[in-house]
Amino acid sequence: MKKLALSIGAMAMMVSGAMAADPLAQTDANGDFEWDGVYVGVSGTAAFLNPPFVFTVGRINALVGANVTSGDFLFGAEGWVSAYSMSFGSTGVGAGGALRAGMLISPDALLYVSAGAQFADSGVNFATVGLGTEFVVSENMTLGLEYKYMASTAFGGMTANAFDATLRWGF
Repeated sequence: MKKLALSIGAMAMMVSGAMAADPLAQTDANGDFEWDGVYVGVSGTAAFLNPPFVFTVGRINALVGANVTSGDFLFGAEGWVSAYSMSFGSTGVGAGGALRAGMLISPDALLYVSAGAQFADSGVNFATVGLGTEFVVSENMTLGLEYKYMASTAFGGMTANAFDATLRWGF
């Protein structure tokens, strides 16, 4: 429990420092959101083990990433550190990373796919593929929701469905 509290405290300091930095406006000359650049964020994850599709893991993530656009297409990468708690009482820390590619369906909305890996101090690691959407909520902030299918070779091929809600600040 002490390990979880320290991890959450460290992530809160990283995120609060990012929020206090007052990121520059991320809009172009036309006032449209500029998706290119570096961002920081925080996300929450709920994962459900397959089967029986029962809530298994809750996770808080501090993340950093970068995007580049070419026309209406976006390519990016992000990494994160996590503090997690499992429904059967285990807690720990983890990290992960993912590549993503998507299409701007409007100047303020992105639809993307992702692929990456999630690592945990418990030794159970997952490969992930996902589908997400992200929306502009201010001149330097987006809000996103992503579904991830997670698969591991641990314990006879464990799989999980995970849902991430993410708030990102660009600068």
